[in-house]
Order: sequence, then C-alpha cells, then structure tokens
Amino acid sequence: MLKIKSSVGKDGKNQARDLRIIQSALLQIELLSKQAYFEECLQECWQKPLDQFKLETVQGKSDPVDFMEMLEKGLFEVAESKIPMTIEAISFFQSNLKKAAKKPGFIAPKSEDLKQLIKSITEKSKVKEKGFGAEPYDLVLENGVIKVHISAESAQETKQIDVTKSRNFILQNYNWNGIIKLMQFVFEKYKDEYLSPVSLNGTAADNEKIIPDEGIIYLIKCQLDKAIKDKGLTAAALPEILRQADGLPGSGFFKNIIKKQKEQFFTEVNNKIWTDFTTGEKLMIPKLNDGEAALYDFFKNIVFSKNGLWSDQPGVVNLIGLRRVLDKKINTHYNDTIAQCWLEKQGEERIKRVELDTATTEPGNRVKYRQLMPQTVTLVPGYHFIRQPAGRTQNAIKQESDEGTFTWCKGDTTMNFHQGGNSFVFPGSTPKGKKYWLSNHGFGNIQTGTPSTNWDEKALLDLNLILSEIYLILSRYGIDKTQSSYKNLLGLANAPALKNEGLKDGKITVSQGSKKTIVEIDAVREWLVNYWFRKRSKAEREKFTEILDELDILDKKTMANWENLDKALVKQEITDNHIIQIVNFQMRYFPELKEIDGKAGQLFVKALRGIRQSTDEAKLDKIRVDHLFETLGNFPITGVKILIKKLKEQLLIHTDNNRENLLDNIQYIESEDTVVIQNKTVGAYSAGCQVIYDTEVFYTFWTNLLAKAAKVGQVRWYYTLVDITHIKNTDIV
Repeated sequence: MLKIKSSVGKDGKNQARDLRIIQSALLQIELLSKQAYFEECLQECWQKPLDQFKLETVQGKSDPVDFMEMLEKGLFEVAESKIPMTIEAISFFQSNLKKAAKKPGFIAPKSEDLKQLIKSITEKSKVKEKGFGAEPYDLVLENGVIKVHISAESAQETKQIDVTKSRNFILQNYNWNGIIKLMQFVFEKYKDEYLSPVSLNGTAADNEKIIPDEGIIYLIKCQLDKAIKDKGLTAAALPEILRQADGLPGSGFFKNIIKKQKEQFFTEVNNKIWTDFTTGEKLMIPKLNDGEAALYDFFKNIVFSKNGLWSDQPGVVNLIGLRRVLDKKINTHYNDTIAQCWLEKQGEERIKRVELDTATTEPGNRVKYRQLMPQTVTLVPGYHFIRQPAGRTQNAIKQESDEGTFTWCKGDTTMNFHQGGNSFVFPGSTPKGKKYWLSNHGFGNIQTGTPSTNWDEKALLDLNLILSEIYLILSRYGIDKTQSSYKNLLGLANAPALKNEGLKDGKITVSQGSKKTIVEIDAVREWLVNYWFRKRSKAEREKFTEILDELDILDKKTMANWENLDKALVKQEITDNHIIQIVNFQMRYFPELKEIDGKAGQLFVKALRGIRQSTDEAKLDKIRVDHLFETLGNFPITGVKILIKKLKEQLLIHTDNNRENLLDNIQYIESEDTVVIQNKTVGAYSAGCQVIYDTEVFYTFWTNLLAKAAKVGQVRWYYTLVDITHIKNTDIV
C-alpha cells in the first residue's frame, strides 16, 4: 500500500521519505522519466553536506540527528526548487483525472489524488504522453514472487522467481562486501542509489534490509537486458532469455555483467579510500583523548568507506579490526586494534561508546601461513578447535601463504576470534583429545554457530556466554597448572576466616578457628631489611619502598629519603604499623594460616601487583561460577554432568605466569593515556584468526560482547577488517 505521512509537491512539505515514494510511483506509471527520477530523487542531494537540509524535529528536539539515520529515515525536507520535474509530473497526472485537483502539483496524505495514483499503479495504467516508453518485459512483485513477463513478435513467455531463493543464494555465495557492491552495481545501473541500512539488529531480519526486494528486481533486469542483447529479442529467443534470468548471480553474472573476478570483487585490499562520507573530505584520525564520540564517528566512516555494514541501533555492537603490516617475512607482533562501537541509550539520549583491545589480525608469519583479507564478514558464537568458546567467521576471502591466491571460503572459514599469548590445559588424555574435547559432548554440531535442529540462535549465544564466563572466572585461579582452576578457587573461597587478634608484647597473633600463628615484629623487621637491602641494588630498594607505598603506609617523599640510609637506619624506620599492614594484606590473599608471616617476599609482590585474587573476590566468583554451572546443566548437552565435572576438575591454566607476562609486556604511554602490548610475537596457531592478547583479556572482551548482544537480541556481528598500513602511526592505528 502506498502511504505518505506528509504532503508532496508544490507548496508541500516534501519530506525525503515521502517525496521518494511519490517519485517512485510516478516512475512506475511512466510519468517521471528515469533521468528525471535520477536527478530529483535525492540522489545528488544525499551526497551534499548536512547543513543544506532543514531537519525534521525528532521527539521534540531540533538538534541534528545522526547523518546516516537521517538519510535512511528521510528526516529532512527538500527544497521545491530541486524537484520541478516531479511537480510537473504530479500536475500532468492530476490533469488526466475526472475530477480536477484542488491544488495542481500537490498531493496530500489520504487524498483522492493519492488514491487514484495507487489505482493507476495497481492497474498498471501507462500514460505514454510522458516518460520513455515500455520495456519489452514487465516485472511484478507479489507475495514474495517476482513475475517476469516478456513478449516479442506476438509471442509471450512468463516466469516466476522466488525472492527468498534469490536472497539466500546471494547470502550463501557472497561476503558482505560483495553484497554491498552487488547492490550498488545493480541500483546504479538503473539510475538509482543504494543506501546501506543503519537500522541493523544483528539478526537474520537484517537480510531483507541489506538485500531489498528492489535490488533483486534490478538484478533480474540486468540478466534480462544482457540476455536480450546477446540473443536478440525474437520469439524464438524468449525461452533462453528467461532461462538466463534466474535471480541467482553466480559465476556467469561476474564474468558477463559485473566483469570482475569474484575474489577481487569481495575484498577491500586495494581500497585506499579514506574519506568522511558526510562531507567528502579526507578523514581525520582522532586521538584517544578526543573522546568516544569522535572515535565512534571515525570508525563508522572507515566502515562505510570500505563497503562494510554499520548499525546505529542502540545496544547493537559494531566490530572493526585495524591491521598494520610491519614486515611480511618475520613473525608479527600484537600491533593491531579491535574496536567495539555501539550506541548506549540513556533516557532520550544516545551515547556513543567505543572500547579498544590490542590484537593481531594476521598469522605469525605471513609468508608461511594464510590470512583473512580486509573485508566485512559475519562473526557468530562458536568453538575454537571444539575446545573453548570463541568467535567463528563465516563467508570470507582468505589469502594463501606467501602472498598466494585469494580463496573464497563458503560457510564457516575456521578463522576464529580467540586468545593469544597463553592457553588452558584442556581435559583429554591425548593432544588430539585435548584439542577436540568438547566433541564428546556434541559441540561438533554447533562449532560454527550454525543452528542444528535442536538449537536456535539465541540458545547458541546463551550457551556460549555461559561457557565463556566460566572460562573467564576459572582463568583467574589457575596459579601454576598443577591443580585445576576450580579447585584453587574452592580453596581460596572456602578457607576458614583469618582473624588478626592484635599486637601484644611485640607479637601479632593471627587465628583461624582454633589454630593460631605468631608473627614476631622484630624478626620480621630484620627479615625485611635483609631480604630487600641484601645486595643494596637500587632496584631492590625501590621494590621495598613500592610495597610500603602501595599499602599507603608512607608517602613517596619520605621513602625517597631512605635512598641515602644504610640497612640499620632503614630498620629503625620500619614501624610496627608497617608490619601489621603487611599481615592484614596477606590475610586477604592467602587462605592458609602458615602463609601469614609478615614477610613481604615474592608471593606478596605477586598479590600486590594483582597476580593473585583475594579471598573476598574468590567468594563472589564461586557464587557466580556455581550458578553458571547450574544453568549449564539445564542445556540439552550430551553428558552435561560429565562436562561440568571435567570443567571443575581438569581445566588448568597457569594464571600467575600469564598475569606476569601481561604485566611485563604492557607499556603505558603517558602522553596518550593508553596501554599497548610490547615484545610479544604471534605464534603460528593464529593462521588467519583474529587474536586478542591474553586469556583473561580475551574472555573479558568476549563475555562483554556476548552480554551486550544478549540484552538486545543480537546474534551475529558484522566484522570489518581494514588494512591501515599506509596510515601514519597514531595512538589508535
């Protein structure tokens, strides 16, 4: 049904969305020529700066709305001087009606003129005084079927093409860049413009927005026109012409109509466009301290310039990878960025949010291993090597090793999102068994995120989220790989409470139930000075003062004066309260009474640096992980009780070592207020995957991403990988 919300034409409001509806209707009944339609249907207007348009008031606000949302929803008015041929066509249409129009060149919502226009389209009345004549074929969309009718030399042929079948063919055989370019190609061929939608929800419902019915009609027109040109419009040629018009743009479509190789058409390797799509000017790269709004707009510009997909729906997350290739022949570093961008709804406001993670988007050695090429691909919840929750990419172009050929990977590409730099020890008795240990519980059927008969997309995401959070929590309590993470968690969370009974006669008494231990102040004072000042190295002295500084016992100025003191004088400076604070700190991080000794050694330093979890943190984590295990037990997983038992008893990780590595390899850049990973090369395991450094960091990223998706019903992400090697080094690229 043809509906408009505001008036169109002479003295009309001429809102973009309503104007286009009327212009399209006039084109269908051939009162507006294709050239006129192209010139006046906002194609050129949409490319001009925002300030040339008068914005419609949105929800009582007159502030400019987001540019792409404005374009998609048509939230602006077009000057009457821009549409003279449209007004003329409306007037001509009205002049052929039995009842004269009250206002020539003007159409109002629910008016008699609009009803007659609807009737004209339905009956396919052809007013031939204007326009440029009928084509030799007719395409009509009804109930999801495009009916193709073609005639020549008094002969007629008819064919029906299922829109869903055509759309599914495109989805299965194209990546998103290929789809965007295909739509742009067919729209442009018929003097129309394709606008990539920004109201995407990250669900299958997006497919019809990205591949609209109109685009499939244009695609079929391409096939018809090519076949007519090749075969000639004769009665004998009609069956073959219709055979070639199938709505399935396969290899022949690339070769004969697009005239580009499929693999080249799908990638953005040679796309060096770096333009602000709202102004057409060179895109300016913001700094981190410019704020999230500037970063959000920057990444959005990148995605559109690379023919990707972007959503401005509140809560829906956009994913972007920025790749910087340093050397093609050596092991690469974690020198890339993966960004999450979304709009957070706060009352009536939409706050632009951005989170950045250090990553690698290419294999350890680009000569030896394949890699994912710059493009936009689908990312869904899945399982890496069927052993751990991760992200799986679908429908992508990869490049073979040693800068080899581009290869189209239909369906699951096995190029995952996972952690790097460290790993779990997984359940299983053999290396192969460890790699695929979840296969014993039916996860092979849902590895790629593709729903089976027993799973829907929401259930797949919920399961992945539960397992990801379990992996995240357990990754905090591995300690040394000699005991399962869950058992370490239990030991810390369930340990009897420790109590400092106070200082008396130079001794601190700490109790745990009926047991007690004594910390002698003088002995500890002697130990501390000997341990940290033994070699009298500057580093050791600084480490000792750092301990006391972290405990907020002394100010830095006082401790700086210690630099000139010898051991005996420092010993005099250590007060009883210093040692009491050390004991209290130990009580928070060490569950066994024998570990409470007031001696701030290497284990104390680990806890101080955040290497160890506290007992309070463990208690909260145990409550949460036990709830997650209980929820996991409700899923229809093969041998779910055995699965939970394995997770509790056989999943190990060297948390202490991993956290030490992370701390040792991060560098804080004060001028940019940011942290980067240094001195860590990427192992061969990547082989095209998108890898975030460190287990805990990755699962924090992944669980947060899944949790945001669960809130808004998002079940897939559109991940745009961009090569920014040619861009000068900045704090975000």
